[in-house]
Amino acid sequence: MIINKENYQILDTKEINLHDDTLSSIFFDRNRKQLKVKCTKASKQHQEYIIHFDNVIGFQISACDFWGASECILDFQSVSHENAILIPNLIEEWQKTPDFIPEPDYDNFIEVLFTLTSGDRLRI
Repeated sequence: MIINKENYQILDTKEINLHDDTLSSIFFDRNRKQLKVKCTKASKQHQEYIIHFDNVIGFQISACDFWGASECILDFQSVSHENAILIPNLIEEWQKTPDFIPEPDYDNFIEVLFTLTSGDRLRI
């Protein structure tokens, strides 16, 4: 399944449910601007899958274990443009250096959020 700006609200439905799956690892290929999130299904022991993100402009993660150590996924959701945090921060950075970085088409970006049962978050 390919998720993009046209259909990313599907993340907020029961069609895609990552609750209690385990986030095993994150790999970012800077040259290709690809981020891969490796997970393991909660319902089927050791069934791994990878979520690929292409054309990644940024990501942000905390690893503070606010609610206790855990790599289990509590929620995976879309973030509306009104509630986005990462994209506005990147826009602000781009605007500081307009001569060096071309201004991208911000309407084509989507922001998604993984929340772990530790209270940590991964924004892409």
